[in-house]
Amino acid sequence: MAGRHGISTIVALVVYTVLLGIGIIVSLSSVTNVVQTTVYIEKIAQGDTVLFTMLESNLCAPAAGAPFKYVLGVGLATGVPDEVAMNYNGIDENIDVENCVTRFMKSVQIDNYKFSASYGADEYLVESDFEPDIAKRTEKVYISVPSKERGVAEVILHTNFPEDAASDVCPTEEETHMCLPHTYCGLIGSSSDKKYLCGGGSSCCPNP
Repeated sequence: MAGRHGISTIVALVVYTVLLGIGIIVSLSSVTNVVQTTVYIEKIAQGDTVLFTMLESNLCAPAAGAPFKYVLGVGLATGVPDEVAMNYNGIDENIDVENCVTRFMKSVQIDNYKFSASYGADEYLVESDFEPDIAKRTEKVYISVPSKERGVAEVILHTNFPEDAASDVCPTEEETHMCLPHTYCGLIGSSSDKKYLCGGGSSCCPNP
């Protein structure tokens, strides 16, 4: 009987050790996921909201689900046609680039802008009542172009602030504030300062 009791104790210790090990692994995995998620949110929060959202949006290719940056890349690789013929997810679509930019900017209620996507000598350019002499916000992103050499294109979006509010632009250069998407300002322990402007879907967020 004593031998069996000793064996049972050993088995119980082994099972306990295994369960403890599994618990530690699961716990560490959970912590790692939280850390990675937090880092990912911070990266998004530091992004340029309007242009980033436009390039990732599939507003222009609802059937195929292609992000706009893919449409632009294909268009720039084929000499900037007005309508980009592409195949994505096995679906063929023809995309009007200018119409796509116009529709997106209307959807985010921005009236004064200048959009350009350039690759070498080729360029898409779409403007609407943009005034270069009025205070503006500039966003820049680089995208891949599926050319033979696998190129990189530069995409720039300028958006005007209201002319009568030019002096109320968010003072980001002083490093006391930053322009962030509305959703993320609270994540850094702040709330938007409404006396300053950022433009687009961003707000002027004081550094905590």
